[in-house]
Amino acid sequence: MGEITNDFLGNEYYYYFYNWKVQKPSVECVSERVAVTVGVSANGEVLNANKNVTISPNPTSSNVVVTVKVKAEMLRVFDATGKEVYRMEIVGNESVPVDFDGQAAGVYLLMVETEQGPSVNRVVVGR
Repeated sequence: MGEITNDFLGNEYYYYFYNWKVQKPSVECVSERVAVTVGVSANGEVLNANKNVTISPNPTSSNVVVTVKVKAEMLRVFDATGKEVYRMEIVGNESVPVDFDGQAAGVYLLMVETEQGPSVNRVVVGR
């Protein structure tokens, strides 16, 4: 189930309706509904606005520190093609360094799997 609450023009306008199909699911969802804030960028990637994961500095020229404020299990980094370029297990909530020295300049997606679900953040690496 989804709801569009606003866009960059505010709460009253939403101009981009594509060929969406909405239908009643054949299986009823009996689990508790949980609200999740999601942002969709201009190129269609989905970013989870989880405030329990912070990255600094961003943009960066070499490395970042990822601070996780809730229990987490895994940190993964993907390049622009979707290839996983880094993976690290996380024990609990902590601050961990992620080194981009061996990677090309560009935009990377950093995903942290937390107890509240995945948090996906964009990291910009410049040289």
